[in-house]
Amino acid sequence: MSGQLSSAIATAADAGYERAQDISRFLHENPELGFHEEKAVAMLTEWLSDAGFTIETGIAGMPTAFTAIVGGESAGPTVAYLAEYDALAGLGHGCGHNLIAAGSCLAAISLHEAIGDSAGRIMVIGTPAEEGGGGKVMELEAGIFDGVDAALMFHGADRTIVSRPMLASMRYEVLFRGTAAHAAKNPDAGRSALSAAQLLFHAVDAMRTHLSSSARLNGIITSGGQAVNIIPERCEVVFQVREHTLDAARQLGLWFEKSCQAAAIMTQTTVSVTRPSPDYAHLVSNPVLAGRCVDYLNEAGLTVESAAPDEATASTDAGNVSLRIPTLHPFIQVAPRGTASHSTAMLEAVAQPAAQAAMLVGAKVLAQLGMDVLLDDAFRREMVDAFLT
Repeated sequence: MSGQLSSAIATAADAGYERAQDISRFLHENPELGFHEEKAVAMLTEWLSDAGFTIETGIAGMPTAFTAIVGGESAGPTVAYLAEYDALAGLGHGCGHNLIAAGSCLAAISLHEAIGDSAGRIMVIGTPAEEGGGGKVMELEAGIFDGVDAALMFHGADRTIVSRPMLASMRYEVLFRGTAAHAAKNPDAGRSALSAAQLLFHAVDAMRTHLSSSARLNGIITSGGQAVNIIPERCEVVFQVREHTLDAARQLGLWFEKSCQAAAIMTQTTVSVTRPSPDYAHLVSNPVLAGRCVDYLNEAGLTVESAAPDEATASTDAGNVSLRIPTLHPFIQVAPRGTASHSTAMLEAVAQPAAQAAMLVGAKVLAQLGMDVLLDDAFRREMVDAFLT
């Protein structure tokens, strides 16, 4: 079965394509932020239930996390499809999670219709709040991925790349506290929390001179004062620290934390530093799954490109999954070349017919990979051996 797409999967995916498009468009028109994706979960679980999957919502302590499971009546392996459905604040689905959600569900349903219940277990894991909340990490910690042999999903992009590096990421919330005073009458009595934040940004700029090419430090001031004639006594800053591995990100994070303390000392303010969400690990693509995926994408007529050796991209909580079980997170072209992620251009592109057609291809390829994992013992052993190496 290597390198050939199953006609049964193709037929099933084509039959489900109209509903997948309807759901993808609905999610696009009704974006919901992380941990609040109630409409998305309702639509996805209804579709999966109609297809014979057993649904459990509210898993891992998250109201908008779910599992949908079918098969497993006899002993056998398990393949899990990961569905992301949260949107970006102020932008909507500028990352194309509407395609991921509908495409992963279509892949799982198509695989089930093609092979039935006896070959193993098929799961869809609904993973909320990928955009910073770390739903997959919470699900890992809660044991939702226990017993899963392979985790599969795809992500939209401006080109097709199967194995692409994804950076580890840590999110920081920094709160500086100073002393309020009249900025003109009593400036000597005040201590500016905003000045501390400005010093932190200068420190980060100085740090960049000495960082690796894969390191990223991005921050914003979310609160910096209430009136121009009052020395700000409170200033809130949010930063994201990224590096090529989780260990490297944590080392960079320690440097950043020391810079926060230094900024407070220099301005005679105080600072508290917290990490409000789980750390995201770097993504490790399983090479055996990746190689087979390239074959199927080529058969489907897509041109697969290779990532540059030093290419750094974004971050995903699928990275944490990839360090625990064999995982594949390919990127499939859904937008014109040069379309930036997290942009208005991407938001518009992922609603277009070309993106929906690419979603169909992605679903067929993921379904075929799932068939290989469940039915091809030699392939599955090779996949596991590559993961353990």
